[in-house]
Amino acid sequence: VSMDTPHGPMKGSLEFQQEGSKITGTLDLQPIGTMALKGSVDGASIVFAIELPENQGTVRFTGTVDGNKMSGTSDAHDGKWTASR
Repeated sequence: VSMDTPHGPMKGSLEFQQEGSKITGTLDLQPIGTMALKGSVDGASIVFAIELPENQGTVRFTGTVDGNKMSGTSDAHDGKWTASR
């Protein structure tokens, strides 16, 4: 995964497990670390959220799934994100 942040571009890995429309998993974003995520998928639409470390709040991601790629925005400074398999 690659995303725009207030601290500049960051890269990491995204891992999902899907059960019906619900998703859980982890976002490992350097230098922040690994954060749990949960959300949902509805057709090509995906929504998930992570809890930032040290009670710094929650970041919500929305986007679309297109084959082996996903992209969208987060509510943290309208940051854009992309991910691919």
